[in-house]
Amino acid sequence: MHRGEIEMDYGKVTENEIEEVLAKTSGLIEEGLTLIGRQVSFGNLRVDLLFRDRFGENLIVEVKRGTIKREHIGQIMEYSGSLPDQKPVRLMLIGNRVPSAFRKSLDYHGIEWKEIRPEQIKPFLKPEVYKKPVYPLDVGELFQKFGEMSSFSPGEKLWFESTEQWHILRKQAKKKYSKILDPQNIHAMTKEDFKSFLYFKNNLAWTNLYRRGLEAAERIDDLRKAIVFLQDETINIQERINSVLRGSHHVRGMGKNIATAILHTWDKQDRYGVWNNVTEKALKELGYLPRRVWNYGLFYSKLNEKLIELRNELKTDLVIVDSFLWFIVNRTKLLGIPFYKGKKEEKYKEKTRRKATPNEILSNLENSLRKFIEIKLTEIAGESWWKSRVPADIRNICSKRKWNREKTRPWEEAQEWPLIYYADFLDYMKIILRRDNWKEIFRKYFTEEYFVESRFRDLNPIRTDLAHNRPLTEKQIQVLENYSKEILRCIHRLS
Repeated sequence: MHRGEIEMDYGKVTENEIEEVLAKTSGLIEEGLTLIGRQVSFGNLRVDLLFRDRFGENLIVEVKRGTIKREHIGQIMEYSGSLPDQKPVRLMLIGNRVPSAFRKSLDYHGIEWKEIRPEQIKPFLKPEVYKKPVYPLDVGELFQKFGEMSSFSPGEKLWFESTEQWHILRKQAKKKYSKILDPQNIHAMTKEDFKSFLYFKNNLAWTNLYRRGLEAAERIDDLRKAIVFLQDETINIQERINSVLRGSHHVRGMGKNIATAILHTWDKQDRYGVWNNVTEKALKELGYLPRRVWNYGLFYSKLNEKLIELRNELKTDLVIVDSFLWFIVNRTKLLGIPFYKGKKEEKYKEKTRRKATPNEILSNLENSLRKFIEIKLTEIAGESWWKSRVPADIRNICSKRKWNREKTRPWEEAQEWPLIYYADFLDYMKIILRRDNWKEIFRKYFTEEYFVESRFRDLNPIRTDLAHNRPLTEKQIQVLENYSKEILRCIHRLS
């Protein structure tokens, strides 16, 4: 891993992202290509990308993430044997790396290949911002409640009578440590000075800095140099953050929370906010968290922009914004309710008065899942998604169930329900795990096929028992509650 990279899924280029970039930027493959389609049928094949080259010939591109493997060669060879004979067709296999032994094999069989590295793809992936929640938190009302708090403890059993008292004392502590951390005075900073900064009882802002920071204090000379570099305004903030967190100025024990706390404390112009786990969680709930990118410095600069945006919206400063974000994360414990806008708050109060029954949990899960599948497949295939994206055996069995229901209940007034309302969890599983549906849509929501298969198989007998009014065991109820939460979290996390 290169220095400055974040080791997490957001920082990796996925196969779907490679495919998407190549579809839009075909010049990375070769000049003069015209896109015909993604995930399209060609003869008896289902291909990743289909282009027409500048000579009018079709080019089939199979995209693989990572190093090309033996099974990828087998797949492209199978394509070669299944092509229609009428027109000449070019075949190309693209991966991040093509081993030399496989290159010779591909050349021998007349199959083109190309290496496209992640760093060639990344510039075309624009950092996205999380969409604000459907029911966003009422920031204005929460900020007012935050200002009205009395007799509370933000950490280490230190109690304050009001937020005003907390901020007066917090700003005094910031002023004290700003002088110690100033580049002109840093040569005089001792281990004891830095260690005292790490404890909430002294900084009055953050509770966990000491957990790793004590280790950094033992390297006081390197720490002083890192702090001076961090505050050098002649250097881009992204470069400073990268170097201090993973580069040449990194000191063991110095993490994002300590580095940005130092930057924030020293800063006298209210330019730098704090980046820690509380910040991320609160900004995500508020709909302000930028999507993660592979670079620490770049992510911090985006996050800091959002902190400044929130500061300007609330007409306050970054010290109070930092305290407010702590309040956001702890609001339910402090006030008892989360303060959503509109009807969501009423729904929250209703849910806290009684526990949902198994039938209600199942109904909510199944209706949400049906709607999710319908919306996502419509986005890809349009109104004909039921015919083009649902396996034939599922379509047939749902039609049969509908016919049986209407035949056995002729006295009931006819209701025209979509056929997906006659599916069960095993049917949903097959729809989601169908190869093209999984690759194009559902993998980014559920990540692992095993997750879908295991959860949906376990839920189906529970659904059958509830449909026949058979009482559930405690274990079945627990499975229903836990799996329902997991699945709903998956289908809502990117929405």
